[in-house]
Amino acid sequence: MEKEDITLIAQLLTGIKDAIERLEEGVKKKDAEKVTSAKKEILYFQSQIDSLL
Repeated sequence: MEKEDITLIAQLLTGIKDAIERLEEGVKKKDAEKVTSAKKEILYFQSQIDSLL
């Protein structure tokens, strides 16, 4: 694994953290669109991390 990959993974993890916050906010407000969007974003970030590992 290269140094750039580690930096990219860190950025993706930060993106997941932000998406989780949006997911929690969507659940509290019962905003199905926000919840769905956040879930898709989390899955995308997870797939990107998997491809780097």
